[in-house]
Amino acid sequence: MYFLVFDVLIMNKFLIHKLITLLKIINSIYYQIKIQLIFFLFYKKKNYINIFTQELSKNGYVKLKNIIPRDVIDKLLLNYRNQILSETNNLKNGYLIDISLKYNDVKDFFQYFEKNKIFNVCKEYLGNFEILNCKINHQTEKDFDTSSMQPHHDTRGNDLKIYVWMSDYNEKSHPLYYLKGSHNNWKFYITENHHRRKDILKEKMDKVYGDKGDLILFDTHGWHSHIKKNTVERTVLELTIIPNNYFFCSEATGQSSFNQI
Repeated sequence: MYFLVFDVLIMNKFLIHKLITLLKIINSIYYQIKIQLIFFLFYKKKNYINIFTQELSKNGYVKLKNIIPRDVIDKLLLNYRNQILSETNNLKNGYLIDISLKYNDVKDFFQYFEKNKIFNVCKEYLGNFEILNCKINHQTEKDFDTSSMQPHHDTRGNDLKIYVWMSDYNEKSHPLYYLKGSHNNWKFYITENHHRRKDILKEKMDKVYGDKGDLILFDTHGWHSHIKKNTVERTVLELTIIPNNYFFCSEATGQSSFNQI
Protein backbone atom coordinates (compact mmCIF):
# COMPACT_ATOMS: atom_id res chain seq x y z
CA MET A 1 0.00 0.00 0.00
CA TYR A 2 2.72 2.43 0.99
CA PHE A 3 4.71 1.57 -2.10
CA LEU A 4 1.66 2.23 -4.28
CA VAL A 5 1.12 5.67 -2.72
CA PHE A 6 4.81 6.44 -3.14
CA ASP A 7 4.72 5.44 -6.82
CA VAL A 8 1.65 7.62 -7.41
CA LEU A 9 3.36 10.62 -5.79
CA ILE A 10 6.49 10.11 -7.86
CA MET A 11 4.42 9.78 -11.03
CA ASN A 12 2.43 12.93 -10.22
CA LYS A 13 5.62 14.86 -9.56
CA PHE A 14 7.02 13.69 -12.89
CA LEU A 15 3.84 14.68 -14.74
CA ILE A 16 3.73 18.09 -13.06
CA HIS A 17 7.34 18.73 -14.05
CA LYS A 18 6.57 17.75 -17.65
CA LEU A 19 3.48 19.96 -17.68
CA ILE A 20 5.43 22.96 -16.36
CA THR A 21 8.10 22.39 -19.01
CA LEU A 22 5.45 22.17 -21.74
CA LEU A 23 3.81 25.40 -20.56
CA LYS A 24 7.17 27.16 -20.61
CA ILE A 25 7.76 25.98 -24.18
CA ILE A 26 4.29 27.14 -25.27
CA ASN A 27 4.81 30.51 -23.60
CA SER A 28 8.23 30.89 -25.24
CA ILE A 29 6.90 30.07 -28.71
CA TYR A 30 3.95 32.45 -28.22
CA TYR A 31 6.39 35.23 -27.27
CA GLN A 32 8.55 34.53 -30.32
CA ILE A 33 5.56 34.55 -32.67
CA LYS A 34 4.25 37.76 -31.10
CA ILE A 35 7.44 39.81 -31.34
CA GLN A 36 8.23 38.71 -34.89
CA LEU A 37 4.68 39.07 -36.19
CA ILE A 38 4.18 42.51 -34.64
CA PHE A 39 7.47 43.79 -36.06
CA PHE A 40 6.58 42.41 -39.49
CA LEU A 41 3.05 43.84 -39.51
CA PHE A 42 3.58 47.23 -37.89
CA TYR A 43 7.23 48.23 -38.22
CA LYS A 44 8.78 46.44 -41.18
CA LYS A 45 8.40 48.85 -44.10
CA LYS A 46 9.12 48.32 -47.75
CA ASN A 47 10.10 51.92 -48.44
CA TYR A 48 12.30 53.66 -45.89
CA ILE A 49 13.21 57.31 -46.42
CA ASN A 50 16.72 57.26 -44.99
CA ILE A 51 19.26 55.48 -47.23
CA PHE A 52 20.99 54.03 -44.17
CA THR A 53 17.72 52.55 -42.93
CA GLN A 54 17.22 51.08 -46.38
CA GLU A 55 20.64 49.40 -46.20
CA LEU A 56 19.98 48.21 -42.65
CA SER A 57 16.66 46.70 -43.72
CA LYS A 58 18.18 44.98 -46.75
CA ASN A 59 21.40 43.59 -45.27
CA GLY A 60 20.77 43.55 -41.53
CA TYR A 61 23.61 45.95 -40.86
CA VAL A 62 25.02 49.28 -42.00
CA LYS A 63 28.49 50.74 -41.49
CA LEU A 64 29.03 54.48 -41.24
CA LYS A 65 32.51 56.00 -41.46
CA ASN A 66 34.00 58.66 -39.18
CA ILE A 67 30.97 59.31 -37.00
CA ILE A 68 32.79 60.01 -33.72
CA PRO A 69 35.97 62.19 -33.62
CA ARG A 70 39.09 60.47 -32.36
CA ASP A 71 39.64 62.97 -29.55
CA VAL A 72 36.19 62.18 -28.12
CA ILE A 73 37.01 58.47 -28.15
CA ASP A 74 40.46 59.00 -26.67
CA LYS A 75 38.98 61.02 -23.81
CA LEU A 76 36.63 58.17 -22.85
CA LEU A 77 39.38 55.56 -23.17
CA LEU A 78 41.68 57.64 -20.99
CA ASN A 79 39.04 57.74 -18.25
CA TYR A 80 38.70 53.94 -18.25
CA ARG A 81 42.19 52.85 -19.30
CA ASN A 82 43.26 51.79 -15.81
CA GLN A 83 40.06 49.84 -15.22
CA ILE A 84 40.40 48.03 -18.55
CA LEU A 85 44.01 47.13 -17.81
CA SER A 86 43.21 45.98 -14.28
CA GLU A 87 40.27 43.79 -15.32
CA THR A 88 42.25 42.37 -18.25
CA ASN A 89 45.13 41.38 -15.98
CA ASN A 90 42.74 39.73 -13.52
CA LEU A 91 40.66 37.96 -16.16
CA LYS A 92 40.91 34.22 -15.52
CA ASN A 93 38.13 32.90 -17.71
CA GLY A 94 36.61 34.25 -20.87
CA TYR A 95 37.85 36.90 -23.24
CA LEU A 96 35.66 39.94 -22.60
CA ILE A 97 35.69 43.03 -20.38
CA ASP A 98 32.33 44.81 -20.07
CA ILE A 99 32.16 48.19 -18.34
CA SER A 100 28.68 49.68 -17.92
CA LEU A 101 28.40 53.42 -18.56
CA LYS A 102 26.00 56.20 -17.65
CA TYR A 103 24.71 59.00 -19.84
CA ASN A 104 27.19 61.57 -18.55
CA ASP A 105 30.05 59.26 -19.50
CA VAL A 106 29.09 59.30 -23.17
CA LYS A 107 27.08 62.48 -23.67
CA ASP A 108 29.68 63.74 -26.17
CA PHE A 109 29.10 60.60 -28.24
CA PHE A 110 25.38 61.26 -28.20
CA GLN A 111 25.84 64.73 -29.64
CA TYR A 112 27.44 63.15 -32.68
CA PHE A 113 24.74 60.46 -32.84
CA GLU A 114 22.19 63.29 -33.07
CA LYS A 115 24.30 65.29 -35.52
CA ASN A 116 24.64 62.30 -37.86
CA LYS A 117 20.98 61.27 -37.42
CA ILE A 118 21.86 57.83 -36.03
CA PHE A 119 18.83 57.85 -33.76
CA ASN A 120 16.64 58.87 -36.73
CA VAL A 121 17.62 55.60 -38.38
CA CYS A 122 16.81 53.67 -35.18
CA LYS A 123 13.40 55.34 -34.90
CA GLU A 124 12.51 54.78 -38.54
CA TYR A 125 13.39 51.11 -38.15
CA LEU A 126 11.94 50.36 -34.70
CA GLY A 127 9.47 53.17 -34.00
CA ASN A 128 9.79 54.63 -30.51
CA PHE A 129 12.82 53.17 -28.80
CA GLU A 130 14.90 53.21 -25.67
CA ILE A 131 18.49 52.36 -24.87
CA LEU A 132 18.65 49.20 -22.81
CA ASN A 133 22.33 49.48 -21.98
CA CYS A 134 25.55 51.22 -22.93
CA LYS A 135 28.98 49.81 -22.21
CA ILE A 136 32.60 49.55 -23.16
CA ASN A 137 33.15 46.16 -24.81
CA HIS A 138 36.84 45.23 -24.74
CA GLN A 139 37.95 41.96 -26.28
CA THR A 140 41.30 40.58 -25.17
CA GLU A 141 43.62 38.48 -27.32
CA LYS A 142 42.30 35.23 -25.84
CA ASP A 143 40.74 32.68 -28.18
CA PHE A 144 37.10 31.79 -27.52
CA ASP A 145 34.67 29.43 -29.27
CA THR A 146 31.59 29.12 -27.04
CA SER A 147 28.65 31.24 -25.89
CA SER A 148 28.46 34.58 -27.74
CA MET A 149 31.43 33.63 -29.91
CA GLN A 150 29.26 31.17 -31.82
CA PRO A 151 26.94 32.24 -34.65
CA HIS A 152 23.68 33.16 -32.92
CA HIS A 153 20.70 35.48 -32.98
CA ASP A 154 19.50 37.36 -29.93
CA THR A 155 16.19 36.24 -28.48
CA ARG A 156 14.31 39.53 -28.13
CA GLY A 157 13.46 39.87 -31.81
CA ASN A 158 14.57 42.75 -34.04
CA ASP A 159 16.54 44.83 -31.55
CA LEU A 160 19.43 46.95 -32.76
CA LYS A 161 23.02 47.19 -31.58
CA ILE A 162 25.43 50.03 -32.14
CA TYR A 163 29.16 49.40 -32.18
CA VAL A 164 31.35 52.48 -32.16
CA TRP A 165 34.85 51.29 -33.02
CA MET A 166 37.32 52.72 -30.49
CA SER A 167 40.41 50.88 -31.77
CA ASP A 168 42.45 51.63 -34.86
CA TYR A 169 41.76 49.41 -37.85
CA ASN A 170 43.58 46.08 -37.68
CA GLU A 171 42.77 43.16 -39.94
CA LYS A 172 43.79 40.83 -37.11
CA SER A 173 41.10 42.17 -34.78
CA HIS A 174 37.84 40.26 -34.40
CA PRO A 175 35.27 41.78 -36.78
CA LEU A 176 31.50 41.66 -36.63
CA TYR A 177 30.49 38.52 -38.49
CA TYR A 178 27.01 38.83 -39.99
CA LEU A 179 24.95 36.57 -42.26
CA LYS A 180 23.55 39.15 -44.66
CA GLY A 181 19.75 39.22 -44.89
CA SER A 182 19.20 36.63 -42.15
CA HIS A 183 17.41 39.20 -39.96
CA ASN A 184 14.41 38.91 -42.27
CA ASN A 185 13.90 35.20 -41.59
CA TRP A 186 11.47 33.87 -38.99
CA LYS A 187 13.22 32.01 -36.20
CA PHE A 188 11.99 29.81 -33.37
CA TYR A 189 13.89 28.18 -30.55
CA ILE A 190 13.14 26.04 -27.50
CA THR A 191 16.59 25.66 -25.98
CA GLU A 192 19.72 27.79 -26.18
CA ASN A 193 21.18 25.44 -28.78
CA HIS A 194 18.36 26.35 -31.15
CA HIS A 195 19.46 29.98 -31.45
CA ARG A 196 23.13 29.06 -31.89
CA ARG A 197 24.38 27.51 -35.12
CA LYS A 198 27.83 25.97 -35.29
CA ASP A 199 27.15 24.90 -38.88
CA ILE A 200 27.36 28.44 -40.31
CA LEU A 201 30.80 28.81 -41.87
CA LYS A 202 32.79 32.01 -41.51
CA GLU A 203 33.13 32.11 -45.29
CA LYS A 204 29.34 32.46 -45.58
CA MET A 205 29.24 35.55 -43.35
CA ASP A 206 30.22 39.15 -44.03
CA LYS A 207 33.22 40.34 -42.03
CA VAL A 208 32.61 43.94 -40.93
CA TYR A 209 35.73 45.69 -39.67
CA GLY A 210 35.88 49.16 -38.20
CA ASP A 211 38.39 51.94 -37.78
CA LYS A 212 38.44 54.33 -34.84
CA GLY A 213 35.34 56.52 -35.07
CA ASP A 214 33.34 54.23 -37.37
CA LEU A 215 29.86 53.09 -36.36
CA ILE A 216 28.23 49.75 -37.15
CA LEU A 217 24.48 49.39 -36.61
CA PHE A 218 22.96 45.91 -36.90
CA ASP A 219 19.75 43.98 -36.30
CA THR A 220 20.39 41.36 -33.61
CA HIS A 221 17.69 39.06 -35.04
CA GLY A 222 20.13 38.15 -37.80
CA TRP A 223 22.77 35.47 -37.38
CA HIS A 224 25.92 37.17 -36.15
CA SER A 225 29.28 36.54 -34.43
CA HIS A 226 31.72 33.67 -34.90
CA ILE A 227 34.61 31.82 -33.25
CA LYS A 228 37.37 34.12 -32.00
CA LYS A 229 40.84 32.80 -32.79
CA ASN A 230 44.29 34.38 -33.27
CA THR A 231 43.04 37.93 -32.87
CA VAL A 232 44.43 41.11 -31.32
CA GLU A 233 42.65 43.29 -28.76
CA ARG A 234 39.86 45.57 -29.85
CA THR A 235 37.47 47.93 -28.07
CA VAL A 236 34.03 49.19 -29.04
CA LEU A 237 31.35 51.26 -27.40
CA GLU A 238 28.25 49.05 -27.44
CA LEU A 239 24.64 50.22 -27.16
CA THR A 240 21.56 48.01 -27.26
CA ILE A 241 18.52 49.74 -28.80
CA ILE A 242 15.09 48.21 -28.13
CA PRO A 243 11.51 49.10 -29.12
CA ASN A 244 9.49 51.03 -26.56
CA ASN A 245 5.79 51.01 -27.39
CA TYR A 246 2.56 49.26 -26.45
CA PHE A 247 3.87 45.87 -27.58
CA PHE A 248 7.51 46.12 -26.53
CA CYS A 249 9.05 47.61 -23.44
CA SER A 250 11.72 46.69 -20.95
CA GLU A 251 11.47 46.53 -17.19
CA ALA A 252 14.02 49.32 -17.13
CA THR A 253 11.72 51.81 -18.85
CA GLY A 254 11.80 55.07 -16.96
CA GLN A 255 14.79 53.99 -14.88
CA SER A 256 17.65 54.29 -17.34
CA SER A 257 19.58 57.56 -17.48
CA PHE A 258 19.52 57.23 -21.27
CA ASN A 259 15.76 57.74 -21.45
CA GLN A 260 16.32 61.47 -21.29
CA ILE A 261 17.46 61.58 -24.95
